[in-house]
Amino acid sequence: MQLGISLMSNSIDQIYDEIILDHCKNPRNNRKIHKPNIICKAVNSFCGDEVNIEIKLSSKKIITLTGSKSLGCAINQASSSMLSEVLYGKSIEEVFNLYNIFNCMMKENTVPKKASEQLGYLKNLKIIKKNPIRIKCCLLPWTALINEIEKI
Repeated sequence: MQLGISLMSNSIDQIYDEIILDHCKNPRNNRKIHKPNIICKAVNSFCGDEVNIEIKLSSKKIITLTGSKSLGCAINQASSSMLSEVLYGKSIEEVFNLYNIFNCMMKENTVPKKASEQLGYLKNLKIIKKNPIRIKCCLLPWTALINEIEKI
């Protein structure tokens, strides 16, 4: 029985790698935005994770400022923090493209190498696939974001 616990612990340790833990402990852009153009909110009804992302756009619809506040598991918080960093300077079209690549990485087996290079350090979240029930935690910030920017 102890062997099973040890194996489970190692699996969990692998999911919470250094970058994920850093973003959870030190979330980036952990702030509210004054007069945001876009407010994205979502709750995972299964586990209670929450995400709130606020975005300021330039007149050319380029993301100039992001704020991210997440509650819940380390994966949700890290994914939200990482997302808030990669959004800066992106157009709405680029965000949709990034979402499609990220979503494919999390749900499919392969992503073309050239496409995956666009993800940068978001590729570190791929390890979450080892524990499929946690994929929803990882995608929650993205889901909140896409649901709102589709309305633009």
